[in-house]
Amino acid sequence: MVNFEDLDKAFAGSGKSPFDKYSAPGTTVTGTITAVDYRQQTEYGTNQPAVFPSGDPKMQFVIQLQTTEHDDPDDDGIRALYINAWGSKKQALAAAIQASGAHKASEILVPGTVMTATFVGEKQVQGKTGTFTQKDYTYTLVKGAPAGIDQALSQAAAQPVQQGYVQQPAAQPTQQVPAAQQAPQPVQTPIQQTPQPAAPAIDPAVVAKVLPLLQFGTPLDTLTRATGVDEATVRQVAAANGLQVA
Repeated sequence: MVNFEDLDKAFAGSGKSPFDKYSAPGTTVTGTITAVDYRQQTEYGTNQPAVFPSGDPKMQFVIQLQTTEHDDPDDDGIRALYINAWGSKKQALAAAIQASGAHKASEILVPGTVMTATFVGEKQVQGKTGTFTQKDYTYTLVKGAPAGIDQALSQAAAQPVQQGYVQQPAAQPTQQVPAAQQAPQPVQTPIQQTPQPAAPAIDPAVVAKVLPLLQFGTPLDTLTRATGVDEATVRQVAAANGLQVA
């Protein structure tokens, strides 16, 4: 008998990763979650279940995103994030869950949530058996609006507000009182202040690309080369978030 749940998972796992060994710091992907799986990793080359020296299984989150990226006419835009259930990737995912306002993962890692993943960079880390290269990522999670809410809000905004009719009381006749003659007062000319131009708004997509690298302490020249964002905009994002530019 066919287990349709396993069948769905097999096809759901066909999305390709948006990151590879050539990805530069600042590489990012954004999409809507379509499926989430929690499964054991497999060893490269043998496809055998991966385990730690202790014998415990190496688990991972596999999150499918529907993106707008299309590398070729047959590309359906599905991308898969493979996030280790231990170490820095798990910590970054836990931070994103907390920042989203969710109390537990099952409240936010669901279809409809908009997720952004950004490759921040590499660094050397001292492990139990020596040093190794660690790839760092940041994640953001934004809960999708319930179905129908956006439409209802847009309809409400489009409807004109009806003004109620308020009857004004009839004016009462007033008795004319001769006004005392006063010496004319000098007219003061108001001083017009030149309005200061407002700082231009920054594209949220640019903020999502630049902010994780600023938080990671990426040098300014490296950041601008990796993202293509000009120095002035980088400094504006840093100032708006209380960060120093390295």
